[in-house]
Amino acid sequence: GVGFAAAMAEGEGLLSVDYEVSGKVQGVFFRKYTQGEAKRLGLVGWVLNTSHGTVQGRIQGPTSRVRELQEWLKKVGSPQSR
Repeated sequence: GVGFAAAMAEGEGLLSVDYEVSGKVQGVFFRKYTQGEAKRLGLVGWVLNTSHGTVQGRIQGPTSRVRELQEWLKKVGSPQSR
């Protein structure tokens, strides 16, 4: 895939997005899979479990890649999450 530097060379803007995911997202390796997908897309940020059973995080990178991870968070997640 296109890396961060290549996307920037193409003139694509950067985007930073905060997110919170609810449902069955704790105890199912959701954070691990999210970190792996973000790394694959060349994004940076953080992800953590909250005390009220959700997962929160921030992702930053080229706009198209951030949008791709947002869709992944909505539709895919970890294999056991829902």
